[in-house]
Amino acid sequence: MADVDIAAVTGPMVGYAQEGPVIPYHVSVTTGKHKDAATDSRAFILLIGEDDERSNRIWLDFPRGKKGFSCGSVEEFYVAGLDVGIIKKIELGHDGASPESCWLVEELCLAVPTQGTKYTLRCNCWLAKDRGDGVTSRVFDLLDAMVVNIGKKVLYEMTVWTGDVVGGGTDSNIFMTLYGINGSTEEVKLDKKKARAF
Repeated sequence: MADVDIAAVTGPMVGYAQEGPVIPYHVSVTTGKHKDAATDSRAFILLIGEDDERSNRIWLDFPRGKKGFSCGSVEEFYVAGLDVGIIKKIELGHDGASPESCWLVEELCLAVPTQGTKYTLRCNCWLAKDRGDGVTSRVFDLLDAMVVNIGKKVLYEMTVWTGDVVGGGTDSNIFMTLYGINGSTEEVKLDKKKARAF
């Protein structure tokens, strides 16, 4: 993914965009099984790297139609945020906006494909104003995490330009394979932006 042009960011993302390289993160959160463990509040992570470099809040938003973390659920999110380098700490929290803002977090996993690393933290803590120590966010040190090597992924950005000849476009699925001196990638389907034809 390319660096973010802060001046070009508009709409609801204005408060969250940061200067610098943006990379993907895969996050999964396991909610505890206690009867009051679930929450409808909006959750976030904040990443802290070496030299205290920090991402903005990365919101863990559900797809349309789904809301909240239910008891015993494992929710997965594919998000993007500032590359803070080697991650040292993760803050997990929620906005506490709903009356059911108690949240019992059992486990937090963060995979960083560009670094080839997956961190798993056994949290077993309440993020709640009226439970545990009364806080709705907590910072976890990755020294306490189980770390697994998941294989490093390289990011590519692909741009396809279609000619302006009549009949030159297509609404078919487009696939790409990259070839290099060490072999080739698997066939990858290119996503269309906003259902526009190539």
